[in-house]
Amino acid sequence: MKKMLMIALALGLTVALAAPAMATDWSARGHIYVGGAIHKTAPPAGPPQDAGAYMPLALTPTHDSWGDTSAWVRMGANLTITARQSEDLYGVLGFNMNSRRWGETSGFTRQEAGAYYRFGQDDSGTASVLVQEMFIDFRVPPKLPVWLRIGAQPYVIRPWLLVNTVGPGLTGRIMIDPIKLGINAGWAKKWEGYDYDCDDNDAFFVDIGMPIGPVKVGSFFWYDKLNLWLPDHPGALPIYDSGARSEADLWWVGVYADGKIGPIGLQFDWIYGGGSIDHDPVPAPGVRDQDVESWIIRGVLDVSLMNRLTVGIGGLYGTGEDFNSNDSEEFMSVNTREGARQQGLPALQDFLLLHDGVMGVVPFRGPGVGFIGGPVDVGGVWYVRGFANFMATDWLRLVANFGWIGDTCDNGNKFGNGVTGGRQNPAGSGILDDNDDIGFEMDFGFNIALYKNLQWGVGFGYLIAGNALDQWNPITGSNDDPANPWALTSAILYTF
Repeated sequence: MKKMLMIALALGLTVALAAPAMATDWSARGHIYVGGAIHKTAPPAGPPQDAGAYMPLALTPTHDSWGDTSAWVRMGANLTITARQSEDLYGVLGFNMNSRRWGETSGFTRQEAGAYYRFGQDDSGTASVLVQEMFIDFRVPPKLPVWLRIGAQPYVIRPWLLVNTVGPGLTGRIMIDPIKLGINAGWAKKWEGYDYDCDDNDAFFVDIGMPIGPVKVGSFFWYDKLNLWLPDHPGALPIYDSGARSEADLWWVGVYADGKIGPIGLQFDWIYGGGSIDHDPVPAPGVRDQDVESWIIRGVLDVSLMNRLTVGIGGLYGTGEDFNSNDSEEFMSVNTREGARQQGLPALQDFLLLHDGVMGVVPFRGPGVGFIGGPVDVGGVWYVRGFANFMATDWLRLVANFGWIGDTCDNGNKFGNGVTGGRQNPAGSGILDDNDDIGFEMDFGFNIALYKNLQWGVGFGYLIAGNALDQWNPITGSNDDPANPWALTSAILYTF
């Protein structure tokens, strides 16, 4: 009898403990991708003053690989787990497996290199598996039209130009009916504890949007209060006990529109970036306070024809640096300023070469074949382009894209460091070329739906290089023209 009572009690406890778990709706989503590229002549970074230039495959005319053809294969993955109690309460855990190239052994033993991923940091300080999302999302009781999100979470505002990153913080959102006015506002804790005297670096934002007919219009404001700032590398994190007391107040304000009027789709962005960077005391000789004055505008129009063909035009202008001015005039996204290059997806993919576009197939993280690399450092250029997408069959999409790309920097170039009127002096300075023509890019590709959740994409990009890519060769004492850059990319993406 006692044995039966013990069994019944154990079963009762098991059911009681399992009941809350049974009420939770568990779900998972994510992706796994494997991709590679063969490419030639990714141009080197611009003048030393252009600290924002980001080209991971940068080479110079004196490098052994200048003009060579390179190839690699890499892979990555993302996993997001949601535990939902009701429509008003859920929690999220998100994991990102950073992109690694096949055969890469940096920071790994030979045995570990075969696995490519491990929890924690490798010997080089690079995290292989990141817990990027860990937050609680709930509706404020009793059934108010207000939702709060607390914890490490994504921050996405016009991700192709401004913000596309993750981090800890608190956000709230509200929807006002019947006009469908949405307000999203919050605070993000960017850095903490790097310095005892001034260690609080925070961001505050608000994004407001509502539909007007078939078009959604909106406006936003993002403010970075950086009480610790490294002037020599805007993309670097603060160094503990660095002795620097530099501060920065940076802000972005913008307006946008998205929608479709009949067969015509549109997307429009205008963003102004302002603020100041102040140093007290001056951390290094030649470093001075700076005013930040920059802006960017981008627009896209497309039209659908015969339910299978979409053609369109687009353009962008982003202010560039004046290398004879101390101020900061080149437009940079929030991601650039905080150095979060591998935390957000490369969302701007107007060109395969310029923006590391992959024909809309794979969400690459980390270095690629692009000059700029996603939503990072998007200023300093202008372009106009035309594009077309054609659904040849239900499983085959053909893509074409082409356009002129120019340079908007003054007294120098964004990518090239060519010199006017003779040799550079031994310190590496000189009268920099100020050219306007980056080149004409042509991109072609296809996307095949192998299964509903499995896509294979191939893209080819070729840039007829302009003189704004010329590089100074200190050995020959002249400017070198880079060979026309090109890249052939291929990737397979599984989503679930």
